[in-house]
Amino acid sequence: MSAAEPANGNAATYFVDSHIASGRAAKLAFREVDGAKRSLTYGQLSKESSRVAEAFAAAGIRRESRAAMLCLDTIEYPQLFWGALKAGVVAVPLNTLLSASIYDSILRDSRATSLFVSAPLYPAVADIIADNPYLHTIVVIGGEATEGSITFETFIKGHEPAQTVAVLPDEVAFWLYSSGSTGQPKGVTHVHGSLRATADTYGSQVLGIREDDLVYSAAKIFFAYGLGNAMTFPMSVGASTLLLAGRPTPDGVLGILADERPTLFCGVPTLFSAMLAARDGDDRVETALRLCISAGEALPTAVGESWLAKVGVDILDGVGSTEMLHIFLSNREGDVAYGTSGVAVPGYKLRLVDEAGSEVGVGEIGELLVAGDSAADGYWNQRDKSRATFEGVWTRTGDKYERRDDGRLIYCGRTDDMFKVSGIWVSPFEVEQSITAHDDVIEAAVVPATDNNGLLKPKAFVVLKGNVTPDGIGEAIKTHVQADIGKWKYPRWVEIVRIFRRRQQEKFSGSSFERRHDGRPCLAGRRHRVSAAGGTADRIWHVGARPGDRQGRIAGAAPTIVLLHEGLGCVALWRNFPEQLARATGCGVFAFSRPGYGQSDPKPLPWPLDYMTREAAETLAPVLDALAAPAVVLIGHSDGATIAAIHAGSVEDRRLWGVVLMAPHFFTEPEGLASIAEARTAYDSGDLRVRLRKYHRDPDNCFRGWNDSWLHPDFRDWNVSDCLDYIRVPVLVLQGEEDQYGSVAQVDEVAERCYAPVDVMMIESCRHTPHFDQAEATLGGIASFCTRLRQINL
Repeated sequence: MSAAEPANGNAATYFVDSHIASGRAAKLAFREVDGAKRSLTYGQLSKESSRVAEAFAAAGIRRESRAAMLCLDTIEYPQLFWGALKAGVVAVPLNTLLSASIYDSILRDSRATSLFVSAPLYPAVADIIADNPYLHTIVVIGGEATEGSITFETFIKGHEPAQTVAVLPDEVAFWLYSSGSTGQPKGVTHVHGSLRATADTYGSQVLGIREDDLVYSAAKIFFAYGLGNAMTFPMSVGASTLLLAGRPTPDGVLGILADERPTLFCGVPTLFSAMLAARDGDDRVETALRLCISAGEALPTAVGESWLAKVGVDILDGVGSTEMLHIFLSNREGDVAYGTSGVAVPGYKLRLVDEAGSEVGVGEIGELLVAGDSAADGYWNQRDKSRATFEGVWTRTGDKYERRDDGRLIYCGRTDDMFKVSGIWVSPFEVEQSITAHDDVIEAAVVPATDNNGLLKPKAFVVLKGNVTPDGIGEAIKTHVQADIGKWKYPRWVEIVRIFRRRQQEKFSGSSFERRHDGRPCLAGRRHRVSAAGGTADRIWHVGARPGDRQGRIAGAAPTIVLLHEGLGCVALWRNFPEQLARATGCGVFAFSRPGYGQSDPKPLPWPLDYMTREAAETLAPVLDALAAPAVVLIGHSDGATIAAIHAGSVEDRRLWGVVLMAPHFFTEPEGLASIAEARTAYDSGDLRVRLRKYHRDPDNCFRGWNDSWLHPDFRDWNVSDCLDYIRVPVLVLQGEEDQYGSVAQVDEVAERCYAPVDVMMIESCRHTPHFDQAEATLGGIASFCTRLRQINL
C-alpha cells in the first residue's frame, strides 16, 4: 500500500471522506434534474452517509448483513449506498423494473434484513413484504410510511455521524443482481477494492474523468454501468453528477444535454439511435459535451458516425459486465474505430478461445475471457455457475468476438446466438451492422429462421426511416448485405416493423429482439369448462397441452398463455391463432369466452360502464385460479388488452410473467367512438347481427352490452390509465398503424406511464386486428417477447 492510499480499505473512505481533507466539502456532488431538484455537496454527502451508518447500527442492522435498495436515482441513493459501506453493511441495489415475483426471489435469496424503497416503487413489493422471513426494517424514501415501515427521514432522525468501519479491500462491499438473461437473477458479489479498480483503469485512463466534469448517465445507478458512471468515476476525482429519477426518454435526455450542460454523457446504443431519430433533419445539436460513452450492447457504426456528425463528439463504445463491474474493452478518445469494440482497457487482459480453450487466430471467432482486479468474488449460493464463469483469474463473458489484424475486437454476438448457414458460422450482429449501414434503415434485428427444407437461415426485422416506403426495400437490403459481408449471410426474409420505444435490461443480446429458442408444443387441442364468478361457465379452449398435463405447460417451464378477446370476440373468433401461438412460443394456450360472449351465459343488460374493471376482478381472476397454472402470460386484444392491463396493474399476481396488449385502449377518443357508432349501424341495418349469430349464443347480449356502454354519454370521460402506473411485469404493445378504434396515443400512454420494461411494435398495413392483418409479424414479436420472459424467469 502506497503512502497516497488511505489506511482504511473501505471504499467510502476514498470516494466520500477523502474529499473533505482535499478541500472539496462545498463542491457539488449530486444534483437532481427532475422532481424537487435538490442538490448534495461532498461535505453534506460525507455527513449524511455517516448518519446513515449510525442509523444502521441503531436499527440493529449488523455488519455484513444485506440491505436491499429499490431506489430511484435521487440524492438519498448515494447517501444510502455509501452509508451502508461505512457501516460494513452489504448494499444490494435492485433493478427498479422487475416484477414482484422476482423481487420476492431476490429478497429471499439475499436474505436481506432491510429494504429501502422509493415511494413510487413501493406497490411493486407491498404484497411480498409480509411473508418475507428475513426483513425486519422497511424504509420508504420520498413518501409516507405504510404499516410496518418508516420514512427515510425517521430512519436517520437524531443520529450523529458514525465512524467509518475499517475493512480490508478484499471484503465484500455490495452485490449486484445480474439481469437474469440466462436464468434467474444471480447475486454477483463485489469487494471494496473493485470500485477503486474501475476508477483507476477505465475512469482515469479511458474516460479521463476530471474534477471540472459534470456527468449525466442515462443508465441508472442499480446497473453496474450506471454505478460507475454516476458515482464511482465522478467521485474518484470530485466531479459532479446529474440525477434523473424518471425515465430517460430521447426528448428528455436531449433536453438535459441542452439545458443542464453536462460534459460527459453515458448512454446505450438504443438511446443514442432514438435521440438521433428524434432530431432527424435538424441542424447540429449544440451541447457542452466533450465525450460520450456507450455500453450494454454493441454500437452500430451508423449510429456512432451520425452522432459525431450531429453532435460533434465521439461515442466511446465499450464492453463491460456485471461480473467485471464496468468496461474492460473499449475504444479511446482520439482512437475510435466505429464497428469495433476497441482494445483492452489498461489493467485488463483479454483472450479469445475456441470450444477447446485454445487461442484463436486473427480473423477467427472465439469466446472472450477477461482478467482484471474488478472481477467479482463469485455468485452468491451459485457454486456451479461460479465455477463455470470464473476460471482462476479469468472470467468468461459469454460473448463471441473476432480479432482484427490491428488488435481491435469485433463483436459477433452471444455464444448462444451464433448459428451456422451452409456450415459456416453467422453472427446475427454482423448482419445487423450491415443492414443498419443501409441509408434507409434506422435499426435491424436478425434471428435464425427455418426455410422449407428445415435449414437455418437469417431473418431480419427492420425499422425504416420515416420517409421511406417499404416497396422493394427487402430486395434492396438483401443485395446490400450480399455485397457488403458475403452472399451466404444475407437475410432470406426481411420483415418491416416500426418500434417506437423499448426498455431493456443491462445485458443485451446484441439485437433489438431476443433470440428465439426452439420449443415445439404438442398441439392436441381439447375443451373443458371453468367456473367463474356468479356461477357463469366459460368455455375454455386449451392447446399446446401434453397428455395428462392439466396446466397446459410443456417441458422447459414455459408459461401458460391466456387469451382475452375483444369487445365482440369469443373463443371461436380467435380462429387458428391459438394453434399458431402455441407453435411460435412453445407455450400452452388458453382462450375463454367472457360472460355474455360465445357459448357462455348472458349477463344482464345494461352492462355497468366499468365492466372491464369488473371483469378483471370478477371473471379473469377466478379463471386464472381455476387453471392453477404456476406461470402465466396474458395476451389481450382491444377490450381484452384493457382487462389484462387492469389485472396486471391492480392485482399482485405472482403467476404473471408478462402482458401482451394488442390494440389496447385506456381512454376514449373521438375517432374510436365514431367507429363504434358505425358498428351499431352495421348491426341494426346491416348483416353484422347475422354474422355474430354464428359465434355467440346471444348476439344481442354481447353487442348491446359492449356497444351501449361505449356510446353512453357518461362513457366519454372513461379513463383507466392509472392502472399502468402499477404494472411491474414486462409489457409488449402491438398496434396497427391504421387502427380505426384507437390512435398511437393509447400506445404512448403505456410507454410513458409503465415503470416496467415496455416494448412497442407499430405494424404497417394493419388495422385493429394485428393477429389477423399481420399474423407473421405479430407472432414473431410475441414469440421473441415470450422467449425473453422465459430467460428472465427460469
